[in-house]
Formats: sequence, structure tokens, C-alpha cells
Amino acid sequence: ANWPAGQHIEWAPEAGRVSERGDMGWTWGNATTIAPDGARSTGRYISIWTRDLDGNWKYAVDAGVN
Repeated sequence: ANWPAGQHIEWAPEAGRVSERGDMGWTWGNATTIAPDGARSTGRYISIWTRDLDGNWKYAVDAGVN
């Protein structure tokens, strides 16, 4: 992302699920974007995860939703 220096996101998973095959999962929860001046913007997010051949989870997509 091309964000201003010092801008960041605080997030925490609320819940998650794994596909029946066990090779894909998703988590979701609340997120807060904090601007360099301290202004806050809240929303929700979803992350999609895939499992590689060694069994490690890697995120495929992170998306903010309102």
C-alpha cells in the first residue's frame, strides 16, 4: 500500500473457518486504521488463507469491508 509514513492498521481476528479439504481458510474481524496525525478509521476485514504443500498457512487476500 502507498500509505503515508507512520500510518498503520491494528486488527484482531474475531473468528475463522477452514474448508472441508483443509487447504483454504478465512478469518475476519475488526480493524482500525491509524493515520500519522492520530485520526482513526474503523471497519471490518476478511483474510483468505491457503495452505502450501508443506502445510504452512499463507495469506492470499486481505480486504477491508465496511
